Amino acid sequence: MTFQAWLQQAIARLRESDSPRRDAEILLGHVTGRARTWILAFGETTLSADEATTLE
Repeated sequence: MTFQAWLQQAIARLRESDSPRRDAEILLGHVTGRARTWILAFGETTLSADEATTLE
């Protein structure tokens, strides 16, 4: 799964949050160790199996 695809799913899951997109970006950045700007610029990057497991 790509970063962008994961973000879209996470945003849908977090829809009750005041800021679902920002929350999803923070979670993804924390797990991958990447800055928000990097995540946005390279959204087609594929999550590793470990990252995907942690994010679930």
